[in-house]
Amino acid sequence: QQALLERMVAVSVGTGMAAGPADRLAVTQRQAWLMTHTDRRAEAARLASDAVAPARAAGLGMGELLTIVGCARAWSGDMPGAIGPLTEAVAESRAEGASGVAAQVMLGRTYSDLLRYDEARQHLEEAYEAAKAENDPRSQVEALGHLATLYYSLALNVKAENAFTEALDLARSIGYRRGEGINLVNLAGFHLLLGRGGRALGLFAQADEVFAALGDGR
Repeated sequence: QQALLERMVAVSVGTGMAAGPADRLAVTQRQAWLMTHTDRRAEAARLASDAVAPARAAGLGMGELLTIVGCARAWSGDMPGAIGPLTEAVAESRAEGASGVAAQVMLGRTYSDLLRYDEARQHLEEAYEAAKAENDPRSQVEALGHLATLYYSLALNVKAENAFTEALDLARSIGYRRGEGINLVNLAGFHLLLGRGGRALGLFAQADEVFAALGDGR
């Protein structure tokens, strides 16, 4: 996939197809996202960071670029370094007329990883409500899953179980199987930690079936 994108860039530049700033930005964003998912996160962060100033100069939106920088840093383990770009990404996305849900979910998750639970809860709950308002069920699943884990960390076990269950039901209703599998694993872990081994085993078995169907060996 990366080779294909690099070839696309070369052909586009060579033929003048991507002569406009918006075209170049679109290609850069696709490249950077792909890099984040192929263990080239440092490159992704540099590529997206380098594109921010040209995008700003051209009057183009920077929300997605900043989201990429933040995600790449967070997924590389640099949680403190992810906070700034993700905070900017939320603000920029809203200035562009978008909700910035993806950036805000990641921001909340990152605050949670840093044990800054008040900020994490604020951002994740806001992201969930924004996703509902936009009728974006997949983002709702993501926000709910992270909220459930956060609620457990705060010893809010009823809220945690409700959020895990809602995320699981919603993932199933839209056919989001990876989200279904992840929430089955997390809900099973939740029950296991509370001493409910029988319920946990049943949920782990369901998760195993989902990931087997996806060809995921986890």
